Amino acid sequence: MFTSLVKRPLSERPTILEGLMFTKEFGVVMTGEMTDTRTDDGKVNSLLRWYKPWFYKHVEQIGKAEKTPFVEYIPLQDYYHRHNPSIFWEGELIVPFGNHPLFRYLFGWLMPIRINLLKATQTQAIKKYYQNRHAVQDLLLPLDKQKEFFELAHEVYEVYPVWFCPHISKRVEPQGMLKNPVELRDGQEVEVEEEFGVDIGLWGVPGKVFRDEPWDHVRSTRTIEAWLRKNRGYQALYAVTEMQRDEFWAMFDKTLYDKCRKKFKAEGVFMDVYDKLKKR
Repeated sequence: MFTSLVKRPLSERPTILEGLMFTKEFGVVMTGEMTDTRTDDGKVNSLLRWYKPWFYKHVEQIGKAEKTPFVEYIPLQDYYHRHNPSIFWEGELIVPFGNHPLFRYLFGWLMPIRINLLKATQTQAIKKYYQNRHAVQDLLLPLDKQKEFFELAHEVYEVYPVWFCPHISKRVEPQGMLKNPVELRDGQEVEVEEEFGVDIGLWGVPGKVFRDEPWDHVRSTRTIEAWLRKNRGYQALYAVTEMQRDEFWAMFDKTLYDKCRKKFKAEGVFMDVYDKLKKR
């Protein structure tokens, strides 16, 4: 369903398209359109009211209960910040009872907890524990590789929910760090004007960690990174990376980046982007 919506002609594509996978077998796809009026097919849902359920919990409940498409009207500002109160689903790790109706009604206005406050009060021991038992990945990959990747992500991470939305890579000049879009024709990669992709967010505690089973953070991350390099995928620059320098630049196109660094005399003055990202 998600792929068919993305590949519709431009005039038929939904303005907003987002998906959440709650388990390997169960997920919800959401579409949206801008409107200034409301009809009787749905109610207004002001998501940012302090007592409202967390958005992903709301979506999960609808997905389990409804057999037909569900319609509601969400104010635009509320939709833009729909995942903020729960910090997507990371808030549940910090405040496990945060979505309880009583907590929401009395203290929901306190959410979300400020990330900079958490970082400021985090010791090195807690940081290391967090890094070794927690996944933070945001990835871009070709749309036709989506099913294959979901299978791999379940095997390697088993982190749920999984967030995903469509992406289109355009051919531009000069080309940035993302490589020119291509498509396979007779087994050969041919450059095209645009390439459909999917952005996938994996944030949370892996299933093996929840079950107190051994889980190797480095090996799991490197498995995902190797798959991305092989399949023209990309890792978001804020995500945890375990790649070596040559592996990082095998994923991205550094032609324009190096040209700009040389032109503006940044070499030896400003850090290379890989040096900013690598784990220390």
